[in-house]
Amino acid sequence: MEAKYLYRSARQQCWLSVAQIIHRITTEPQLSHQIWQHGWQQWKDWRQVSIFKDLSQQIPKNHFHYIGPSGRDYLSSNEILANIRLDPTKHHRIWKKGWKNWKHWYEESEFADILPLLIPDKKEAKPRRRLLQRKSGQTLTIDSGYNVLKTIDPTLAFVSAWNLHTEEWMLLSEEDRAVMLDELQNALPNLTWEEEWLDHVVAYFWTIILDCCFGKNNGNGELRFLLKQKDRFCLPKICTFYPEDPSIRGGVLRIKTSPQLQPFFHDQAPIPSFGDQSPFRNARIWTSIIHFQQTVSPLSRRRSLAWIIHQLSGYDIIHIAQIISIYERFFLRQLKEKHVFELGDLGKLTLRKARTQYHIGFHPSEELVLLINTALEP
Repeated sequence: MEAKYLYRSARQQCWLSVAQIIHRITTEPQLSHQIWQHGWQQWKDWRQVSIFKDLSQQIPKNHFHYIGPSGRDYLSSNEILANIRLDPTKHHRIWKKGWKNWKHWYEESEFADILPLLIPDKKEAKPRRRLLQRKSGQTLTIDSGYNVLKTIDPTLAFVSAWNLHTEEWMLLSEEDRAVMLDELQNALPNLTWEEEWLDHVVAYFWTIILDCCFGKNNGNGELRFLLKQKDRFCLPKICTFYPEDPSIRGGVLRIKTSPQLQPFFHDQAPIPSFGDQSPFRNARIWTSIIHFQQTVSPLSRRRSLAWIIHQLSGYDIIHIAQIISIYERFFLRQLKEKHVFELGDLGKLTLRKARTQYHIGFHPSEELVLLINTALEP
């Protein structure tokens, strides 16, 4: 009769044959697999049992949370090495329990020692059209291609800890980015779109939300004036974000869903109309207004948001406004269809129904909770 062991993991505890145990280990190597047999005084890790010696040599001990060109996954060291070799020019980042932040693969000696020739030189920012170069205490003038913005206040900057663009937080999956690019090309087929624009604009989008909610003095620099926000951030017709204490139940943002979204979630109406419907015509108007009145923005929330990102990135306002509009519509459709929308390193948005109303929720990642806690320390 084939020997059987009492097996336990986070998922189950039962008597299994050696073949069945091997199948579970190879299917989910990241789990703790323990084994017990009559006569043993205590449970043993499967690697301590001689009958699994060959399998132990085949399955690396180290596994990491991984983000790369193929998306997010939980992979062994060998699988990560294979991904790096396959596309060494792309970003490959890793994280494991106990680390404060995600790391580039070459920051971990386990990978750097094996692939020293693939370690990139000191990173240089990719050239961007009309990229702004800030100098402390000076004002800059830029040409947007449609109008000349008068000055840029050097105080228009974020708390460095949560500048998601600078810190290279990944917020869009490969699939989401591809879908959004298709929608952008269909909306404005005469313009050329680049993938990095989506990543950068979405990163600034969430950075501004965090800064308005948690920034010094309830909003950093000019943001509270331009966006007319104080200790919150409102996306008209969608929701309002309120800060929460991340030390309490791991909360970061509380969301109040707009009543104007309820007919859409109940299949009674299309997505409400918001954003700019005529970006080519209106871009000149936006910049002209701010050119002559810079103390408090007379623009709508989304136009002010687009203008701020324009100053920070140097991208055309037309591109930014359209990306924001497509992104908002995209995550609302995803929430309605799947009741969840992944935000990459930030966490995820969810949709739940309570009685007759739908409510959007924000579930932060461990990394975001740690980031906010660290930034708010006195």
